[in-house]
Amino acid sequence: MGHCYELSAASGVSAELFTAGLPFIHGVHDAAGLGLLPAGAYVNRDHFIGHIDGADVEPDLIDLLFSPETAGGLLISVAADKSEALDRALQSRACLAVEVGRITEKFPHAIKLRP
Repeated sequence: MGHCYELSAASGVSAELFTAGLPFIHGVHDAAGLGLLPAGAYVNRDHFIGHIDGADVEPDLIDLLFSPETAGGLLISVAADKSEALDRALQSRACLAVEVGRITEKFPHAIKLRP
């Protein structure tokens, strides 16, 4: 979430992230429901939560999105007309690539989470 926020804020735009298609390791949702997250997830959440509209997404999922292992270090932004070529190039190298959202005009929040 931190990298997505920084990209959006620096560019004067917002991002919509579609949470339904995000890949997670089996069992991680159960762990999050029990509060079993690294301390860094709570630090990230406390720092960035004011920049995120997650009203339509379950709180446990939001907590997972702030986990420092997955909070955006592998986020790539590419023009829409280049996304299929990038996806093919990554897949040809056995890299998992998932389209997770899009850049939009500026919203009140830098990031809008959608179910």
